[in-house]
Amino acid sequence: MKKVHRFIIETDLGTSLEIHDAQLLDQWAKVLKFKVGEEIELCDGRGKEATYHIVSLKKSGVTLERVGAIRKNQAESKVHATLYAAVLKKDLLELVMQKATECGVSEIVPLVTDRTVKKSVKLERLREIAKEAAEQSGRGKAPNIHEPLSVKAALAHAKMNAANYFFHVGDGKSEIFKGAKKEGVRIGLFIGPEGGWSDEEATSATAAGMITASLGPRVLIGETASIIAAFLAN
Repeated sequence: MKKVHRFIIETDLGTSLEIHDAQLLDQWAKVLKFKVGEEIELCDGRGKEATYHIVSLKKSGVTLERVGAIRKNQAESKVHATLYAAVLKKDLLELVMQKATECGVSEIVPLVTDRTVKKSVKLERLREIAKEAAEQSGRGKAPNIHEPLSVKAALAHAKMNAANYFFHVGDGKSEIFKGAKKEGVRIGLFIGPEGGWSDEEATSATAAGMITASLGPRVLIGETASIIAAFLAN
């Protein structure tokens, strides 16, 4: 059985579509080598999806016709989890974007902490990685990737969440998310840098009402902790 490729295009899923995105057309023609008659799945970026078949395939554009009705994507998490993760080295931060997306997080906020070494990010690159991971994993939308925030700004941003978990090495509750994983509930996950949170950051988190939490007795590096927390939350 041939794999049906899926794409998030963030547009209304009409009965027929004209695709003119140059990057997408190049991928379809040169990389995936699509042919007329093949089927693909398109997602509107808002949780809806539909199957289309290719009517015509040209350099100037592709014409698609919808097969069947529009349906709700079934792979999205019922929980709205936001991952606040310290900025890591390039390849490690990209890994977090990919795997946290696969785990189902709704938003990712890169954090610049007191002990963050690398402070800049290539936001468009991170968003593209998240989009590709969402498509590959069967999701109906990509997570919102924010501009990097300081810990102070992130604590203020997290006030909209029903519960926030501040993961600290060997500290806090190991039984997490109890009673919080309900449909539509917003939760926040705070993961620090390789050097850990500073005392001031930990104090600020407690003062902001964060739930100090633990992922166990072992010390986990930033990318591992981010991925495990994202998986458990979803």
